[in-house]
Amino acid sequence: MAKLGYVKRVKGKGNKAKVVVSLERHAHKKKGTKTGLSGEGVRASVKKAFGFPSRLKSKGYHSTSDRAKSTLEIGQVFAVKAGRKTYAKARERKNLGLDFIHDMAGLELMIKRFGSEEPVLRKWLDGKLSLMIADHPFKVADSVIRKRIGLGKAVFELGAKDRLLRNLSHSWVVEAVFERLTGRKFQFTKPRNKMVRPTEGLTVSFTEKGRTILEYRKKRYDVTRNLEKIVGKDRIERIVARAKRMRFV
Repeated sequence: MAKLGYVKRVKGKGNKAKVVVSLERHAHKKKGTKTGLSGEGVRASVKKAFGFPSRLKSKGYHSTSDRAKSTLEIGQVFAVKAGRKTYAKARERKNLGLDFIHDMAGLELMIKRFGSEEPVLRKWLDGKLSLMIADHPFKVADSVIRKRIGLGKAVFELGAKDRLLRNLSHSWVVEAVFERLTGRKFQFTKPRNKMVRPTEGLTVSFTEKGRTILEYRKKRYDVTRNLEKIVGKDRIERIVARAKRMRFV
């Protein structure tokens, strides 16, 4: 899992995307609620669902956590009521979750010692966190990129138009994927003095000109080459075959 090339930012709004894949952090959580979300989190879930272009027909995937599932499904219910097109049922995917963390208690102790989560997240993203605590970030990111973003590429290659594949996950996964595809550290695009925000995420768009554009915090990057290196031609062919069976087009 070698380090990939550093990519440059892309100026302008770009071409209209045929297929969009999102990778999002769940909404604000709260223990003891049926949804795993606070009232603010429920409202944010609805707002986020309407943040995507109405022309896109969406399909949803979420991690095994209640808060990720609820963030997706609550927004989906209101989007359907408003007349937006969506595939009937969201799907659970383990690789969107936190199963790569093997010692959650040890991780929480580290966060407590450092005083916040961010220094520990930075340590992990730099590959300096013990593998006894969590898998290497490249391993985590590559799994999501191949299976979730790779599916978007396959759907695009099948000729689909106006499709949105939403993936509800967690901040560590979002940041790992961003750094892997761009070769940049996420702090360089981080709002000053603000921690990762609930429902925040990135999108990967497949354009009419065959480019793959990642957008995160209102900045855009051409990640076409890095995505191709991670996914690979043989794997894409297998994903395309699977996508045909799933009737995405």
